Amino acid sequence: MKTGSGSTLIADIGLLLLLLTLAALVIYRFASRRLATRDDRRAFTSRYLFWPMIITAVMFVGQLLCYGGTRLLTENVPHHNFGTALDAAIPLIPFFIIFYLMAYLVVIFAPFYLAWIGGTALTKKYFVSLVALFSISALIYLVAPNDVPHAWTPDVYAQHTGFFDRLLQFVYDADAPSNGLPSLHNAHIWLIFFIILFNDTSPRRIMHLLPVGVLGVLISLSTLFCKEHYLVDVLFSISLVALLAFIARRLFERLSHREGLRHFSSQQRSGHATGDRGVEESNAPVPVSNDSKKPPKPTL
Repeated sequence: MKTGSGSTLIADIGLLLLLLTLAALVIYRFASRRLATRDDRRAFTSRYLFWPMIITAVMFVGQLLCYGGTRLLTENVPHHNFGTALDAAIPLIPFFIIFYLMAYLVVIFAPFYLAWIGGTALTKKYFVSLVALFSISALIYLVAPNDVPHAWTPDVYAQHTGFFDRLLQFVYDADAPSNGLPSLHNAHIWLIFFIILFNDTSPRRIMHLLPVGVLGVLISLSTLFCKEHYLVDVLFSISLVALLAFIARRLFERLSHREGLRHFSSQQRSGHATGDRGVEESNAPVPVSNDSKKPPKPTL
């Protein structure tokens, strides 16, 4: 997913974030009436407000730095082209711009969807994977700047005058033809898919994966049919986020294991201390009452 060079697209994303924040506050307002205790409200805030808003902020800043920042540094640098004969054979289908634009909604609602499925356990792993994704992408854009296959020439434009054609032209005008590998359009939706695949153990796992997988296929096809990415961009991005999601899972498993060992050690130490106190108490002399020192009464 690429942020346009102009300020219009940035303003639109900023407006969406503002609307999202207001919507989250309204949801919290109504939900808080059903949350009886302070602990319930605190858990709800952490699950549906704090981490989703942190992820949304990271998403917005990451998009700007990955695309706007790297383009300033590589504007006059030769760009690589990863197109193949297979890419040239893929037709231009403007209708798929609808699914291409859906990826922006995925960016906004993904953290809330993951919070609804698995709480902070999933959103934290998504956050770590997202930071790694932006870091790796920015590094690739700087070291190996590359092009995207925009196919909108004056001749093509003259032949396409429908609604979807104009919509595609709008995206082309707002989108600089660079920084295609990795494709963040593909990376975002498939990162959600692999986060769920590697971590969701609920009986509804398939139902959680199905809509994400279908939307992921449509978005990936849209990047090809709208000539926004090459085939290698798509394959590399999906492989990258699969690896990042797996690493995030292993990282949190190791952290959880260490926390479990630390908790077990503290229990062992407290248990030994309690046992020592019990031994000391058992070895302490038993006080003898004065009545036991009196001679027994003679029996008649």
